[in-house]
Amino acid sequence: MKNNGLKLGKRLSDYVAGVSSPLKYEVINPSGDWRLFVPKGEKQWFLTFDTFNCTGFSNNNSAEIQLRFYGFDFNFSDRAMSVLAECMPNGNWMYKPADVGRNIGRILEQEYPAGDPKTWQEYNQPLTPEVMAKMWRFEEKYEWISTDKNSLIHHLKNAPLLITIPLPDPNHVVVLVYVSGNTGYYFDSYEGSTNFIKTIDLNLISSALKLIVKPMITTTVKFADGKTLGVLIDTPNGAQIIKATGEEQWRSWNKPDSYGLPTVNSDGSTNWNANLQLPF
Repeated sequence: MKNNGLKLGKRLSDYVAGVSSPLKYEVINPSGDWRLFVPKGEKQWFLTFDTFNCTGFSNNNSAEIQLRFYGFDFNFSDRAMSVLAECMPNGNWMYKPADVGRNIGRILEQEYPAGDPKTWQEYNQPLTPEVMAKMWRFEEKYEWISTDKNSLIHHLKNAPLLITIPLPDPNHVVVLVYVSGNTGYYFDSYEGSTNFIKTIDLNLISSALKLIVKPMITTTVKFADGKTLGVLIDTPNGAQIIKATGEEQWRSWNKPDSYGLPTVNSDGSTNWNANLQLPF
């Protein structure tokens, strides 16, 4: 099967790294290797129709990869992104899902699951006010970058990259997660196989957009013993305390799913390292 969900082009107002972008470059992942943080693949087509939503899938995947790097495990609704980004039966531009994440937010898969729609129109039913009220917000920004090898390696240390492939007639958007030699490793779930990390010659990459996503942390939370045990993160219901349930979780922030005021031992004491630093 061949994806045809990409509409080529960018706007004159879009940021371009090194040309018109005010974004500050930051090394987040010094190895430039994001392969350990890729999510589970989700097929982009149904038996009776194609979603033509590769721009939305890849955008959500990039956000999920980055948030996993920070220790937060999210699965965003690609169907909701298709609706919010106004995907069309012949696809979409890369910047539209990026604008959704930056200006509106993201919906969890559980709030608007893919389900079993029979037509493209059914797949793109408008979101209800109840679903929209459960939006998650993150700190998001993006810029276009050059596709030469040095540029790709440089910017991969900042974030995984959304790339259009393959030249000479690009028709698909995937997430570049690593470069070795002249080979790019990218995450793509379009075909619904079990191998979601694939490879491509770097010379076949047409364009690249760097989407940067970070948790919108408001502050760290410290208690009477002076040790930092939690963080405040924005949620649909306002800022909530995410507690670490042990030293290992505090270090990795893997799947923080416990909310409320944290306690460690029954008397509230802890022997955790008081100098631990959050990775963001």
